[in-house]
Amino acid sequence: MSILNKLTEGIRSRDLQKEGDALLSKWEQTGLLEGMSTDVQKNGMARLLENQAAQLLKEASSMEATLRFFPRLVPIPACGHMTSSL
Repeated sequence: MSILNKLTEGIRSRDLQKEGDALLSKWEQTGLLEGMSTDVQKNGMARLLENQAAQLLKEASSMEATLRFFPRLVPIPACGHMTSSL
């Protein structure tokens, strides 16, 4: 197997049509695609929403890892009482 085939092994076997259909189905259930008139708009927005969700998960896990190593960055009240300025 050539090095190019090894590097692109997972990419070449992807079925983008199936992925797009799955994303469209997933995000249509949320109601966030309502009002979009064309399939192109719906598919594009579904992809954007999926990318945004993936990025939020990456940032959340990164922040969690950071707080494990540096727990004093975000002070937590020892008594457990949280006061609100509202």
